[in-house]
Parts: sequence; structure tokens; C-alpha cells
Amino acid sequence: MNISEADLWTFCKKEGQIQDTDPFLLIALCRQEARRTHEGLYVCDSIRLEQGFFYKYIDKGNYDPVTKVILSSSWGVMQMMGESLRELGALPSEEYHSTTFILGYCINPGLQIETGCKWIKKKIDLAHGSIEKGLLYWNGGSNVSYPSSVLKHRFEATQLYSI
Repeated sequence: MNISEADLWTFCKKEGQIQDTDPFLLIALCRQEARRTHEGLYVCDSIRLEQGFFYKYIDKGNYDPVTKVILSSSWGVMQMMGESLRELGALPSEEYHSTTFILGYCINPGLQIETGCKWIKKKIDLAHGSIEKGLLYWNGGSNVSYPSSVLKHRFEATQLYSI
């Protein structure tokens, strides 16, 4: 499933209001993380195995091979890690292999924005309110230019959209 940025903005604005989070930051994360089609549509069912995350955090865990791949893959328009979804309770342990859950998540941009919003809020809280540090936590901290890249997208979104 693919979605326009205008439709994605609608989800970001709604979830930002529900969770008291900056919707411009949410759309900026989508702009940074999501895969897009040649027409500029956002790809909701994009899944990417994050090999560095796999070897650092998941490979040595007591998981079967399929669960390891699910937990170390990033999903959707915000590229949420499977492990992060598990920590949020959005991926219950009994559903790790549930095709219904995985397909449902991949075609539901609203759920992707909802879980991404919860995760970035958690990371900003962990960073004592610092958006820049929260963005580093979101991205694992190894790319020091990540916050400035996301904040550039945020600024661009403020020029296009209003709350």
C-alpha cells in the first residue's frame, strides 16, 4: 500500500494531537525514514533488515530464526524496529509469527504513525526533553548528523502544512 504525503500528514496531525506530540516532527521522521515510489508516494509495507541491529542486539538472543529477523527488521513509513514494537507491546510475543499482525501493520499507516509517535515520545522523555538527543536515541546514536537531517525535514514541513 502506498500513501501520499498529504494523507500521511493527516495521520501525523491526528496522532500528534492525541499524544501531544509535534506532528511536524512525525512527518519529518516519515520523510527521513520511509521509502518512496517514483511518484513520491510513501511505501507503507516497506520492510528492511537492519543487519547491524541484528548482530548487536538480536542474534545472540534466545529467539528462533524467524523471530530474529522480525525483531531486527524496520517496518513501515517510520521504519520502526520490530524490537521497538515488541517493547511498546504493539507486537505481542504470541504474534511474532502472525501473518495477520504483520500484514495488518504493513497496510495501516495510522498504526505505524501511532507506534512511531509513542516511540519518539519515549526517546525524547529519555533525553529529558531534548529533541536532538531523542532523535539520536531513535536512530541508535551512531549517526550524529541524523537529528539535523530530520529537523531539516521538519522545517520544510512547517512551510507546507499548518496545524
